[in-house]
Amino acid sequence: MIIVVQCVFYAIEETQAPGQPTAVRTQTSSDSAVVSWLPPDDNTLVRTYMIGYGEGVPDVKWIYVNGSQRNVTITHLSKLKVKG
Repeated sequence: MIIVVQCVFYAIEETQAPGQPTAVRTQTSSDSAVVSWLPPDDNTLVRTYMIGYGEGVPDVKWIYVNGSQRNVTITHLSKLKVKG
């Protein structure tokens, strides 16, 4: 299982894209994972975090969460299949 956490910004007036989240951690069970992170160190505004995950590749499924959120639980991982 590969999990990726990325920052997203949308406002046109923002001139600097946020850096990468820091201290990304995962805690897994048989069919779920809790992913936690801290905001980037560059003091930019993060509007949304994108959490990508998949078996062998990190972009099979995506979860989008508010920029103030610091963790997410991914469930039903035992059912995840990659079509190839």
